[in-house]
Amino acid sequence: MSADPLLTAVPRILRLAAGRPPTLGAGRLIAIDGPAGAGKTSLAGMLAEAAAAPIVHLDDLYQGWAGLPHVHEEVGAVLEPLAAGRTASYRPYEDRKSTRLNS
Repeated sequence: MSADPLLTAVPRILRLAAGRPPTLGAGRLIAIDGPAGAGKTSLAGMLAEAAAAPIVHLDDLYQGWAGLPHVHEEVGAVLEPLAAGRTASYRPYEDRKSTRLNS
């Protein structure tokens, strides 16, 4: 039986990210893209657990398809403070509970 490809990808992705200069304070951003059902959420969860890092799901930042034209503003509001080494927060669109992130 072969190993789960996501499990084998996690250490490699983390090594690649660690080999890059920090972009968010002392941290690094790992962006995951892909079609529905590709395993993005599973991979993000495994990476977050292995790195003790938060996950920001893009769809938490905008109001459905109607919000896509403005998603760059929402992403910027999260990433800019982190890049400056400050704490960032966002309010997921669906529940509007404040979520705090540290750089």
